[in-house]
Parts: sequence; C-alpha cells; structure tokens
Amino acid sequence: MLGKEFGLLLFWLTISTLFACQGLRGLPDEALERTPRDTEEDLSSESASTDPFTLINAEIKEDSIFVEVQYSGGCADHDFRLIEQAPMVRSMPPKRLLQLYHESNDDPCRALIQEVRSIDLKPFRASPHGLTILRIDSLELMYRYD
Repeated sequence: MLGKEFGLLLFWLTISTLFACQGLRGLPDEALERTPRDTEEDLSSESASTDPFTLINAEIKEDSIFVEVQYSGGCADHDFRLIEQAPMVRSMPPKRLLQLYHESNDDPCRALIQEVRSIDLKPFRASPHGLTILRIDSLELMYRYD
C-alpha cells in the first residue's frame, strides 16, 4: 500500500515539474538574462535603489524617450537612465520591463527642479518587426523603430 502511494506521489511530482518548465521552453538566452543592458554598474534587476523623484510624463519620439521629472536638488548634476527590471516578456509585441533610475550624486540642496530629460532607446529594441512595448512602472509606451 505504501509503495502505491509513493508511486502516485512520484507520478504527480513528475507531471507538475514538466508543466512548470513549459514556460521557459523556446525562450532565447538573452530573454532569460537578468542583467541591465545599458548600465556599466552592477545594478540589481530587482528594483535598483533610486533616489526620490516623480515621473510626470513620458513620450517617445523616434529612438528617444523624453521623460518629464521632478526632484529636489540644485547643487549637483543629476543622472537619469533606464535599466531593465526583469527579463523581456515574450509576447507579441515583446515587452521590456524597465525602471527609470535617478542618481542625485548626494545633492544636499532642496530646490524643486522640474525638467525634461532625453534617454536613448536603441538598447531596448526587442523585435525585428520594429515594435516593442516599454513598461516603466505602470506606464506602457509603444516604441516603433525601423
């Protein structure tokens, strides 16, 4: 009786393992990588620690994204860049899950700055068909390219 229960348990574990691994089959190697593509630093793809800011608006024009941001500062240069938050989502069209990363360079000033920054999107092309969806937090934008 014990052998029959063990055999049944082993059968169900095997079946569930086979179905659980189905989602990874056929994905290209680059879709499984969890490293940011456009940064030199080793930033964690699981929500890199970013300095505070507010994303007011984002708009794509050609191969650039124009982000309107608001932050406190005024005494040092601030850097904004996009990093991959997770592997590319395999869909039609493909989706890139991104995070807008802000580096304040330890700016001690407290003036409220609001400006538009431009970031190159070429590293985030994911489809030979010229269309990728970019998701930045809850915002989804269509990136069309040749």
